[in-house]
Amino acid sequence: MPRRARVPLTGEFGPAIVTIKEASGLTWEELARLLGTNTVNLWRWRNGVRPDTDRLLILQAYARSLGMEWWTSEEINNWERSRRRVSISTAGNGASANESAYRIQSPDKLSEATMLYLLPAGSTAPSSSTLDGETIGVSTIERYGHRFAQVTADLGGEHELTVPLASA
Repeated sequence: MPRRARVPLTGEFGPAIVTIKEASGLTWEELARLLGTNTVNLWRWRNGVRPDTDRLLILQAYARSLGMEWWTSEEINNWERSRRRVSISTAGNGASANESAYRIQSPDKLSEATMLYLLPAGSTAPSSSTLDGETIGVSTIERYGHRFAQVTADLGGEHELTVPLASA
């Protein structure tokens, strides 16, 4: 009988894999088969490599089937930001009624960092946003059954991202 446990939310993904494996009573080989991967990938995940989204969703469903609490979207976002040492806050200046402004801080240089924001149902993403006064492109993607606007940029230090509000 699996024991009830909360999947640990730390700066690394490894403790979550170990907790799920221990709670399930499966061997590493059995867990790898369940997730559609191999023990080499499980070893990588235990040592800091994050699994791809498909494997993460299978792992999430399996953990929940064991009665384990799983992370909320907010916890996952906070975890992703903390392990990359990125903070995001509202900027307050420069934003109008038709846009939102965010302050993004990262002590490390992050090449092609991707930021997603949820689009309201029935709306379209703007074609561009502004990062530090420079126009950057915005694309629309679909994940988890929702549409998101996606902005990709090189980060390092402090930046201000201005996002036009989505139109219906």
